[in-house]
Amino acid sequence: MEIIEIELTELTELTDGRWAWRATQVCRHGTDRLGLDGLARGDRLVVEVRSHGLSWTVQRVLRKPAHARPAATRPRACSPRSTLPRATAPVAGDVLLRRVRFSSDNGEDRASKLRPCVVVEVAGHEMRVRPIHGSNSFIRREGMGRRLLDWAAAGLRKPSVVSATDLWVPVSGPHRIGRLGDTDRRRILPDAGTRPASAVTAAA
Repeated sequence: MEIIEIELTELTELTDGRWAWRATQVCRHGTDRLGLDGLARGDRLVVEVRSHGLSWTVQRVLRKPAHARPAATRPRACSPRSTLPRATAPVAGDVLLRRVRFSSDNGEDRASKLRPCVVVEVAGHEMRVRPIHGSNSFIRREGMGRRLLDWAAAGLRKPSVVSATDLWVPVSGPHRIGRLGDTDRRRILPDAGTRPASAVTAAA
């Protein structure tokens, strides 16, 4: 375990209160529920973290901002975030959090965003995923995604759609939040082994 200072970078979409964070002085990053209300992007905390391969998990908060307060109902900071085993390698149908960056037609990078993704296939040290968006998103309005029938089983907190766009991301350090139900897997991933991936790349 290590004690480090972290800075909050983003409250993740579609999930229940997980903050993406990065260490201020060493190369560490992760995504955790911190058990605190009133947090904001840019807040700094002193925490104890544990390594899980190439990812890190906050075990407890040692120092918090003055405006943060304990959440009314929360799991202990050191409790597992999911009943799914962390050590298990991702497989098609898993839903996990990844930071992805889209490339425009002229090759310029757009801003990256941490969001849930469905694993389509795993190949060596990379995996092909499809980002998940809210049901009122541009993706849904333009008919560029498929609605999830059982979004709760996928670890999401509101109705969502799976994009038709495929992205390649590193396998290392996935933050798994759920898994597609049987019906959604048959609807969304029937061609997962044959569909070519797009030229979009993931954030480093």
